[in-house]
Amino acid sequence: MSHQSGITVAQELCDEFGVANRDGNVRFIVCEIKDEKVVKVEAVAAAGDDWQSQLDDVQSHLTADAPRYVLFSKGGRGWILMAHVPDKSKVKDKMLYASTRSTVKRQLGANFFDEEMFGTLPSEFSKEGYAAFQEHVAADVPLTREEFRRQEELESGEIYQGGAGAYVHGVSFAASGGVNEALKALVAGSANYVVLGVDTGAETITLSEKKAGQTIAGMRDNVSLTEPQFHFFRYETGERETVFVYTCPDGSGSTTACPIKMRMLYSSSKARVVQLLEANGGTVAKSFEFNEPSEVDEGDMDNALHPPKAAVKAAFTKPSRPGRGARKLIRK
Repeated sequence: MSHQSGITVAQELCDEFGVANRDGNVRFIVCEIKDEKVVKVEAVAAAGDDWQSQLDDVQSHLTADAPRYVLFSKGGRGWILMAHVPDKSKVKDKMLYASTRSTVKRQLGANFFDEEMFGTLPSEFSKEGYAAFQEHVAADVPLTREEFRRQEELESGEIYQGGAGAYVHGVSFAASGGVNEALKALVAGSANYVVLGVDTGAETITLSEKKAGQTIAGMRDNVSLTEPQFHFFRYETGERETVFVYTCPDGSGSTTACPIKMRMLYSSSKARVVQLLEANGGTVAKSFEFNEPSEVDEGDMDNALHPPKAAVKAAFTKPSRPGRGARKLIRK
């Protein structure tokens, strides 16, 4: 099932694609995601009817580290949707371009695109690369492991990191200084509240706060109105269980919806921060997700953690018929 990013195609690009599709005077349009929109970077005019001769022109409009889409016209024979996502791209950009691909097709008109190419190197988008792509499709050979991974990225919008730190639906960022120490303190009991975040530029898990003596009410007051947060709260009474609370402002109540890139990156890092707690000897008894501070309710959280036992109904006993009681012992 495809996961949509929430990014939309800019109206200007929709209009230009419509004109290019009708008039046939444009060979390809280079696009990028900017300010949560798919926008045109540049358009290259058609140079005659031999569209394949211009395939080699595409790579000069791509770079080794920035993802881009290319809408390539086959001169009235349909369009190729090219997705160039370099290995050097940031994880958040890989996720965004993978999960937005189907949106580009749908908003521009999926019926116009009869071929899709995906690659990590500019050289793959060339006449030679297109010929190799067609041979591969015609042969219908089984995908290699790397090709299968890339295909999954395209179809699901998820990024698979591979290796020991892989997550099926997430990313595995390194923990910056102080994170592991704070989680160890939480497990040991010298702190009962730790807040973690994500440095979206450095792509690392960061420590925002560590505190002892925190309460649920205090955690509610600490929920950001503008940015997602990962909260670990350890009850100081009873079984001293630790709960994980993910908060992400969505514009409801007094919150301000955070950027789509940030939401995607935080959502995909939930498994990672829980894994960091487990690596430091802790466990999560219950997980919660809230969008605004007012949703953080101690009573609701306690009931979810320890649901009240349902009252046991007494079994119905059929009364004895009149005159028919318990058997009596008659002595003679």
